[in-house]
Amino acid sequence: LQDHLNGKTSAARIEFRAHCKDGSWRWILGRGMVVTRDAQGKPLRLVGTNIDIHAQKLAQLQEQLRTQVLDMLSGDAPCGQVLQALVLALERMTPGVLCSILLLDPTGHRFADHVAPSLPDFFARALVGLATGVGVASCGTAAFLGERVVVPEIATNDYWHGFRELAARAGLTACWSQPIRGSGGRILGTLAMYGGQLHQPDATEVALVESSAHLASIVIEKYQTAEKLRASEDRYRTIVENSPDPVGVFRDGRLIYVNAAAINLLRATSAQDLLGRSMLSLVHSDDR
Repeated sequence: LQDHLNGKTSAARIEFRAHCKDGSWRWILGRGMVVTRDAQGKPLRLVGTNIDIHAQKLAQLQEQLRTQVLDMLSGDAPCGQVLQALVLALERMTPGVLCSILLLDPTGHRFADHVAPSLPDFFARALVGLATGVGVASCGTAAFLGERVVVPEIATNDYWHGFRELAARAGLTACWSQPIRGSGGRILGTLAMYGGQLHQPDATEVALVESSAHLASIVIEKYQTAEKLRASEDRYRTIVENSPDPVGVFRDGRLIYVNAAAINLLRATSAQDLLGRSMLSLVHSDDR
Protein backbone atom coordinates (compact mmCIF):
# COMPACT_ATOMS: atom_id res chain seq x y z
CA LEU A 1 0.00 0.00 0.00
CA GLN A 2 2.80 2.39 0.90
CA ASP A 3 4.56 1.65 -2.39
CA HIS A 4 1.40 2.62 -4.25
CA LEU A 5 0.91 5.79 -2.20
CA ASN A 6 4.51 6.70 -3.07
CA GLY A 7 3.74 6.27 -6.76
CA LYS A 8 5.86 3.14 -7.26
CA THR A 9 2.98 0.97 -8.51
CA SER A 10 -0.09 1.54 -10.64
CA ALA A 11 -2.46 -0.02 -8.10
CA ALA A 12 -2.50 -1.57 -4.64
CA ARG A 13 -3.36 -5.24 -4.03
CA ILE A 14 -3.38 -6.62 -0.46
CA GLU A 15 -4.53 -9.96 0.98
CA PHE A 16 -5.36 -9.84 4.69
CA ARG A 17 -7.60 -11.45 7.30
CA ALA A 18 -10.46 -9.45 8.81
CA HIS A 19 -11.94 -10.09 12.24
CA CYS A 20 -15.70 -10.66 11.96
CA LYS A 21 -18.44 -10.01 14.52
CA ASP A 22 -18.88 -13.75 15.19
CA GLY A 23 -15.23 -14.01 16.22
CA SER A 24 -14.04 -15.69 13.03
CA TRP A 25 -11.33 -14.47 10.67
CA ARG A 26 -11.93 -14.25 6.93
CA TRP A 27 -9.52 -13.68 4.07
CA ILE A 28 -10.13 -10.41 2.21
CA LEU A 29 -8.63 -9.09 -1.02
CA GLY A 30 -8.25 -5.31 -0.97
CA ARG A 31 -7.62 -3.55 -4.29
CA GLY A 32 -7.47 0.17 -4.95
CA MET A 33 -5.71 3.07 -6.58
CA VAL A 34 -5.02 6.72 -5.90
CA VAL A 35 -7.34 8.90 -8.00
CA THR A 36 -6.31 12.33 -6.72
CA ARG A 37 -2.93 13.82 -5.85
CA ASP A 38 -1.88 17.39 -5.09
CA ALA A 39 0.66 19.40 -7.04
CA GLN A 40 3.53 17.82 -5.12
CA GLY A 41 2.24 14.30 -5.86
CA LYS A 42 0.91 13.67 -2.36
CA PRO A 43 -2.02 11.21 -2.47
CA LEU A 44 -5.32 12.83 -1.48
CA ARG A 45 -7.92 10.22 -2.39
CA LEU A 46 -7.84 6.46 -2.90
CA VAL A 47 -10.77 4.33 -4.03
CA GLY A 48 -11.04 0.57 -4.16
CA THR A 49 -12.87 -2.56 -3.06
CA ASN A 50 -12.63 -5.25 -0.41
CA ILE A 51 -13.69 -8.70 -1.63
CA ASP A 52 -14.28 -11.83 0.46
CA ILE A 53 -11.87 -14.46 -0.94
CA HIS A 54 -12.04 -16.77 2.08
CA ALA A 55 -13.12 -19.94 0.23
CA GLN A 56 -10.59 -19.47 -2.59
CA LYS A 57 -7.76 -18.68 -0.16
CA LEU A 58 -8.47 -21.74 1.99
CA ALA A 59 -8.55 -23.92 -1.13
CA GLN A 60 -5.15 -22.53 -2.13
CA LEU A 61 -3.67 -23.06 1.34
CA GLN A 62 -5.21 -26.52 1.47
CA GLU A 63 -3.51 -27.53 -1.77
CA GLN A 64 -0.20 -26.22 -0.41
CA LEU A 65 -0.74 -28.31 2.73
CA ARG A 66 -1.49 -31.41 0.68
CA THR A 67 1.75 -30.92 -1.27
CA GLN A 68 3.72 -30.42 1.96
CA VAL A 69 2.30 -33.57 3.55
CA LEU A 70 2.91 -35.72 0.47
CA ASP A 71 6.48 -34.40 0.23
CA MET A 72 7.05 -35.36 3.87
CA LEU A 73 5.60 -38.82 3.22
CA SER A 74 7.87 -39.37 0.23
CA GLY A 75 10.80 -38.33 2.41
CA ASP A 76 9.86 -40.91 5.07
CA ALA A 77 9.37 -38.33 7.82
CA PRO A 78 8.07 -39.88 11.07
CA CYS A 79 4.29 -40.23 11.32
CA GLY A 80 4.02 -37.92 14.34
CA GLN A 81 6.03 -35.24 12.59
CA VAL A 82 3.78 -35.31 9.52
CA LEU A 83 0.58 -35.20 11.58
CA GLN A 84 1.95 -32.32 13.66
CA ALA A 85 2.73 -30.37 10.49
CA LEU A 86 -0.86 -30.98 9.37
CA VAL A 87 -2.29 -29.76 12.69
CA LEU A 88 -0.12 -26.63 12.79
CA ALA A 89 -1.01 -25.75 9.20
CA LEU A 90 -4.71 -26.02 10.03
CA GLU A 91 -4.24 -23.67 12.96
CA ARG A 92 -2.54 -21.12 10.69
CA MET A 93 -5.48 -21.34 8.28
CA THR A 94 -8.05 -20.81 11.04
CA PRO A 95 -6.71 -18.24 13.55
CA GLY A 96 -8.10 -18.59 17.04
CA VAL A 97 -8.75 -22.31 16.58
CA LEU A 98 -6.64 -25.08 18.14
CA CYS A 99 -6.43 -28.48 16.47
CA SER A 100 -5.76 -32.01 17.61
CA ILE A 101 -5.60 -35.52 16.20
CA LEU A 102 -6.50 -38.46 18.44
CA LEU A 103 -5.44 -41.91 17.23
CA LEU A 104 -7.32 -45.11 18.08
CA ASP A 105 -5.65 -48.33 19.21
CA PRO A 106 -5.77 -51.44 16.96
CA THR A 107 -9.16 -52.45 18.42
CA GLY A 108 -10.66 -49.14 17.28
CA HIS A 109 -12.41 -48.66 20.62
CA ARG A 110 -9.92 -46.64 22.67
CA PHE A 111 -7.74 -43.57 22.13
CA ALA A 112 -4.09 -44.56 22.18
CA ASP A 113 -2.15 -41.42 21.22
CA HIS A 114 -2.58 -37.73 20.41
CA VAL A 115 -1.04 -34.96 18.31
CA ALA A 116 -2.02 -31.62 19.85
CA PRO A 117 0.98 -29.26 19.98
CA SER A 118 -1.05 -26.14 20.88
CA LEU A 119 -3.53 -27.57 23.37
CA PRO A 120 -2.67 -27.67 27.09
CA ASP A 121 -0.86 -30.93 27.74
CA PHE A 122 -3.14 -31.88 30.64
CA PHE A 123 -6.17 -31.65 28.35
CA ALA A 124 -4.79 -33.85 25.56
CA ARG A 125 -3.44 -36.44 28.02
CA ALA A 126 -6.84 -36.70 29.72
CA LEU A 127 -8.42 -38.08 26.54
CA VAL A 128 -5.73 -40.69 25.79
CA GLY A 129 -6.74 -44.09 27.12
CA LEU A 130 -10.46 -43.34 27.14
CA ALA A 131 -12.86 -45.71 25.40
CA THR A 132 -15.00 -44.16 22.68
CA GLY A 133 -18.70 -43.73 23.25
CA VAL A 134 -21.59 -41.28 23.23
CA GLY A 135 -20.88 -38.71 25.93
CA VAL A 136 -17.07 -38.99 25.76
CA ALA A 137 -16.72 -35.35 24.68
CA SER A 138 -16.84 -34.54 20.95
CA CYS A 139 -14.04 -36.87 19.84
CA GLY A 140 -15.17 -39.99 21.69
CA THR A 141 -18.71 -39.47 20.41
CA ALA A 142 -17.58 -38.82 16.81
CA ALA A 143 -15.33 -41.91 16.78
CA PHE A 144 -18.10 -44.08 18.25
CA LEU A 145 -20.86 -42.83 15.92
CA GLY A 146 -18.61 -42.51 12.87
CA GLU A 147 -19.94 -39.05 12.06
CA ARG A 148 -18.99 -35.41 12.55
CA VAL A 149 -19.99 -33.92 15.91
CA VAL A 150 -20.35 -30.12 16.15
CA VAL A 151 -20.60 -28.53 19.60
CA PRO A 152 -20.88 -24.72 19.39
CA GLU A 153 -21.08 -24.40 23.20
CA ILE A 154 -19.33 -26.98 25.37
CA ALA A 155 -20.80 -25.68 28.64
CA THR A 156 -24.36 -26.69 27.70
CA ASN A 157 -23.72 -29.81 25.62
CA ASP A 158 -24.56 -33.28 26.97
CA TYR A 159 -21.61 -34.92 25.19
CA TRP A 160 -19.31 -32.84 27.42
CA HIS A 161 -21.12 -33.43 30.70
CA GLY A 162 -18.17 -35.22 32.29
CA PHE A 163 -15.53 -33.03 30.65
CA ARG A 164 -16.85 -29.47 31.04
CA GLU A 165 -14.51 -28.61 33.90
CA LEU A 166 -11.55 -29.95 31.93
CA ALA A 167 -12.53 -27.83 28.90
CA ALA A 168 -13.08 -24.74 31.05
CA ARG A 169 -9.63 -25.15 32.63
CA ALA A 170 -8.15 -25.33 29.12
CA GLY A 171 -10.08 -22.23 28.03
CA LEU A 172 -12.10 -24.11 25.39
CA THR A 173 -15.65 -23.05 24.57
CA ALA A 174 -16.52 -24.80 21.29
CA CYS A 175 -15.41 -27.98 19.54
CA TRP A 176 -16.19 -29.89 16.40
CA SER A 177 -14.72 -33.31 15.69
CA GLN A 178 -14.42 -35.20 12.41
CA PRO A 179 -13.79 -38.98 12.28
CA ILE A 180 -10.66 -39.99 10.38
CA ARG A 181 -11.87 -42.88 8.25
CA GLY A 182 -9.53 -45.33 6.55
CA SER A 183 -9.92 -46.71 3.03
CA GLY A 184 -11.93 -49.70 4.28
CA GLY A 185 -14.28 -47.53 6.32
CA ARG A 186 -12.50 -48.28 9.61
CA ILE A 187 -12.27 -45.33 12.01
CA LEU A 188 -8.60 -44.53 12.64
CA GLY A 189 -9.06 -41.54 14.94
CA THR A 190 -10.52 -38.05 15.03
CA LEU A 191 -9.52 -34.58 13.90
CA ALA A 192 -10.85 -31.90 16.27
CA MET A 193 -11.00 -28.11 16.14
CA TYR A 194 -11.36 -26.17 19.41
CA GLY A 195 -12.35 -22.53 19.82
CA GLY A 196 -12.10 -20.16 22.76
CA GLN A 197 -15.51 -18.66 22.07
CA LEU A 198 -18.92 -19.80 20.83
CA HIS A 199 -18.61 -20.79 17.22
CA GLN A 200 -20.61 -22.69 14.60
CA PRO A 201 -18.40 -23.73 11.66
CA ASP A 202 -19.56 -22.61 8.22
CA ALA A 203 -19.59 -24.73 5.08
CA THR A 204 -16.05 -23.66 4.14
CA GLU A 205 -14.63 -24.70 7.52
CA VAL A 206 -16.51 -28.01 7.43
CA ALA A 207 -15.08 -28.76 3.98
CA LEU A 208 -11.59 -27.87 5.25
CA VAL A 209 -11.89 -30.25 8.20
CA GLU A 210 -13.27 -33.06 6.01
CA SER A 211 -10.45 -32.81 3.48
CA SER A 212 -7.83 -32.53 6.25
CA ALA A 213 -9.23 -35.65 7.94
CA HIS A 214 -8.91 -37.49 4.61
CA LEU A 215 -5.32 -36.29 4.32
CA ALA A 216 -4.64 -37.51 7.87
CA SER A 217 -6.06 -40.93 6.95
CA ILE A 218 -3.58 -41.20 4.08
CA VAL A 219 -0.73 -40.46 6.49
CA ILE A 220 -1.92 -42.88 9.18
CA GLU A 221 -2.63 -45.75 6.79
CA LYS A 222 0.71 -45.31 5.07
CA TYR A 223 2.58 -45.80 8.34
CA GLN A 224 0.28 -48.56 9.56
CA THR A 225 0.89 -50.47 6.32
CA ALA A 226 4.65 -49.95 6.62
CA GLU A 227 4.57 -51.16 10.23
CA LYS A 228 2.62 -54.29 9.28
CA LEU A 229 5.14 -54.99 6.51
CA ARG A 230 8.05 -54.59 8.92
CA ALA A 231 6.37 -56.90 11.42
CA SER A 232 5.75 -59.47 8.70
CA GLU A 233 9.35 -59.27 7.52
CA ASP A 234 10.59 -59.63 11.11
CA ARG A 235 8.46 -62.75 11.63
CA TYR A 236 9.65 -64.25 8.35
CA ARG A 237 13.28 -63.49 9.18
CA THR A 238 12.93 -65.04 12.65
CA ILE A 239 11.43 -68.21 11.18
CA VAL A 240 14.13 -68.51 8.50
CA GLU A 241 17.06 -67.71 10.80
CA ASN A 242 15.97 -70.32 13.33
CA SER A 243 14.98 -72.97 10.81
CA PRO A 244 16.85 -76.29 11.15
CA ASP A 245 16.86 -76.49 7.35
CA PRO A 246 19.69 -74.71 5.49
CA VAL A 247 18.43 -71.64 3.62
CA GLY A 248 20.42 -69.57 1.15
CA VAL A 249 19.28 -66.69 -1.03
CA PHE A 250 20.98 -66.07 -4.34
CA ARG A 251 20.76 -62.96 -6.48
CA ASP A 252 22.36 -62.91 -9.92
CA GLY A 253 23.95 -66.24 -9.07
CA ARG A 254 25.65 -65.05 -5.88
CA LEU A 255 24.77 -65.61 -2.23
CA ILE A 256 23.26 -62.61 -0.47
CA TYR A 257 21.90 -64.41 2.61
CA VAL A 258 22.50 -67.65 4.55
CA ASN A 259 20.93 -68.80 7.80
CA ALA A 260 22.75 -70.52 10.66
CA ALA A 261 21.91 -74.01 9.36
CA ALA A 262 23.42 -73.18 5.97
CA ILE A 263 26.58 -71.82 7.60
CA ASN A 264 26.88 -75.07 9.55
CA LEU A 265 26.21 -77.25 6.46
CA LEU A 266 28.95 -75.52 4.48
CA ARG A 267 31.38 -75.62 7.45
CA ALA A 268 31.89 -71.83 7.36
CA THR A 269 32.81 -69.82 10.44
CA SER A 270 30.35 -67.01 9.64
CA ALA A 271 28.02 -65.71 6.96
CA GLN A 272 30.76 -63.34 5.73
CA ASP A 273 32.74 -66.38 4.53
CA LEU A 274 29.93 -67.20 2.10
CA LEU A 275 28.24 -63.96 1.05
CA GLY A 276 29.12 -62.88 -2.48
CA ARG A 277 30.20 -66.34 -3.59
CA SER A 278 28.68 -67.83 -6.71
CA MET A 279 26.55 -70.94 -6.57
CA LEU A 280 28.94 -72.91 -8.76
CA SER A 281 31.92 -72.05 -6.53
CA LEU A 282 30.26 -74.11 -3.79
CA VAL A 283 29.88 -77.16 -6.05
CA HIS A 284 32.65 -79.71 -6.70
CA SER A 285 34.27 -79.21 -10.08
CA ASP A 286 33.26 -82.73 -11.19
CA ASP A 287 29.59 -81.93 -10.50
CA ARG A 288 29.18 -78.44 -11.93
